Amino acid sequence: MAARSLSSCGPVNDAAYDAGKWLATAHSDGTVRIWSSGELVAELVGHKASVLCLSWAPVSSGPSTLASGASDGQVVLWREVRPGEWQNVYQKFVTGAVKALAFSDPEPQLILAIGGGDELGVLTFLVELRRGAQGGDQWQVKSIPAHGGGVLSLSWAPSSSPLVLATGPAVTRGQTLGRAIAPVRRLATAGRDGRLLTWRIDARGENASQEMVLDDGNGGGVAALASGGLWTAVAWRPNCGLPSQTLVACSEDAEGLPFGPRQSFNLGAVSPERIAWTKAGSLLAVALADRSVLFKESTGGKWTKVTTVGE
Repeated sequence: MAARSLSSCGPVNDAAYDAGKWLATAHSDGTVRIWSSGELVAELVGHKASVLCLSWAPVSSGPSTLASGASDGQVVLWREVRPGEWQNVYQKFVTGAVKALAFSDPEPQLILAIGGGDELGVLTFLVELRRGAQGGDQWQVKSIPAHGGGVLSLSWAPSSSPLVLATGPAVTRGQTLGRAIAPVRRLATAGRDGRLLTWRIDARGENASQEMVLDDGNGGGVAALASGGLWTAVAWRPNCGLPSQTLVACSEDAEGLPFGPRQSFNLGAVSPERIAWTKAGSLLAVALADRSVLFKESTGGKWTKVTTVGE
């Protein structure tokens, strides 16, 4: 493949690292590109519309697997079937543009959550059933209404198995009897209805129920949009080995919300579009239309801004 630079490939709509091995980039020409050490190693062609978002499956789930979502609702799963050779192993169309997608931890089953960007705001789950060598993958599809006006962002909470975090007689009995305690699955979503939701998902992605709703105190919807209370991005902090849960959310205007966040920052008039953590959860990046801001945790659990790129 001829050498190309990232700057020569046109605008980048999204970028995602696979545990530092690969960098995938999403482009408006419908192409997904894979990079290694700054060099282009593969161009994945299969979308007919602009690719908006990407997500890598966890490394522990097996061979490198990448999901890409496009503005026409098409979701494609790509897998490295041989070194340097990538294949389209599954595809699905959802309603509206794919605004966000993310893989869960693989145990007990790998789940891909997809946020639809149309008026229905449907949340779709693809639950992995089988990985096929010749006939392709098999995935079970589950869909539920989530945010009127569309889903803007979503993020899985880090998986925490009760057998790892809990102690006492009940756990001992469970281990003795050979019963596996299912890990807790939680998902956060933000949408154009002005609400931020957390969901409880059963271990196999069969059922999803709302757990917590954060809005402007008036139920979200039109009132939230009119007041500028739109949540634009959400991201759960990776689990660094400690049983803790930290959720970061960006809003156009958090004034007057009926809850008190642990810490907040005013980033100006430009709405945040994406947020991302480093693998260790020690750095937080917030992407705005005109710049990116990097935050770092300091002594006492406080977060401070360390640098701004693009000003």
